[in-house]
Amino acid sequence: MKKIGIQCITYIEESNMEKVIIVNPDAKMDAKQFAYAPLGILYLAAVLERDGFECELWDLREDYNSYDNPPEGDIYCLTAVTPQIDDMKEVARNIKKKYGDKAYTVLGGPHATWLPEDCVDHFDCVVQDEAESIITKICTEKPTGLHRGERIKNLDEIPHPARHLLPDHRAASADLWGGYNYESNVMGATLMSSRGCPFACAFCANMQQATRFRSAENVVEEIVHMKEKYGVRNFRFLDDNIIINKRRFQKLSPMLHDLDIEFRCSISSAILTDDYCEMLAHAGCREVGIGFESADDEILTLIKKAGKATTNIHKRAVQLIQKYGMKAKVYIITGLPGETDKSIEATKQFVLDLKPDKWICLLFTPYPGTPIFRNPDAYGVNILHKRFREYVQSYPSNSHVELFKKDNGELLATPQDLERRFEHLYHWLNKLNPESMEYSSFNG
Repeated sequence: MKKIGIQCITYIEESNMEKVIIVNPDAKMDAKQFAYAPLGILYLAAVLERDGFECELWDLREDYNSYDNPPEGDIYCLTAVTPQIDDMKEVARNIKKKYGDKAYTVLGGPHATWLPEDCVDHFDCVVQDEAESIITKICTEKPTGLHRGERIKNLDEIPHPARHLLPDHRAASADLWGGYNYESNVMGATLMSSRGCPFACAFCANMQQATRFRSAENVVEEIVHMKEKYGVRNFRFLDDNIIINKRRFQKLSPMLHDLDIEFRCSISSAILTDDYCEMLAHAGCREVGIGFESADDEILTLIKKAGKATTNIHKRAVQLIQKYGMKAKVYIITGLPGETDKSIEATKQFVLDLKPDKWICLLFTPYPGTPIFRNPDAYGVNILHKRFREYVQSYPSNSHVELFKKDNGELLATPQDLERRFEHLYHWLNKLNPESMEYSSFNG
């Protein structure tokens, strides 16, 4: 008999375990879709394998023409971000068409969490929030309808992602490091040392919540495994804010230094200090990304930018990062509420003055789960349609909103205006220094 789930108390016979097909969507919205291992579903697979299920990965990035030819299994666990949801509905239909009702389909991920009503009619079961706490119980009992996982307080309880389900050349990728203007032919891998973000930026679909952390020892254990099995010493931390718990990072920093690795990470400008930069550089950080968005402070106020960050705070962050020998990467978003042509010119001047080492330029897209999607009128936004397959924010893309004045409803910008500004800034940045443009990815 085996205990299942992180917090479950149900027991089942190992002989009754069924085969689970873990479905990874293709990522056509990503310029380099193989750069990122699909950690979310690999965590789920690790939990299921720990609890005795046999798991197989059906990776649609490898063969996106195979939507209509699913491998045989008993249970299919699918995930989707918003631009992928229509494809995953098609995949679920094809599974049922080929194997009938004996095939049980479960959907989780961001779109299921934020817009479950768009999903429940297309899958046997839809899971909101963190599924690791409930996935074994669901795959055992096969309930229908909508279910919610509990947020896991102790992240060390979750086994490391089941990267062994990927071929070795997909568990790590040359596109992640060498493909982004660093050394060529260098393999890199992604990992997460925390979950959650305490901020509530209006354009961001990350749920505001207390950040939870893996222990420093648990993170080091995963890195050592990646070094030994895949020969990887270059990493991208996918945490929203890797440094947000200073005590935890004070412990982690020297341990990362001793591992002799290099990594990239993201932080909030509002919390960056000399102390943090010194620790990051000592730990092996080569690049720090900040969500800069715009050099128009009125926009930053309207979108409730993390930590009430202003353009001056962003300027100081870029200067601090570069002072300690790390590269500063800024994430720029055009088409945000309140934007004007002057906003674009201010952002251009910021780049000329501060000379960040790298940038990503995206077009605002109102994803489900964002405060703007839930209450667009409060931000002077009119969402024109919900054809989610078109909700791609990387270049080239189309705008799906128009902007208006909240006080009198006066139209401020049409989709064509927003697309023009995006096109102009994107090409201006690329012409300014092509080597500093990082190709856009939905994953950031």
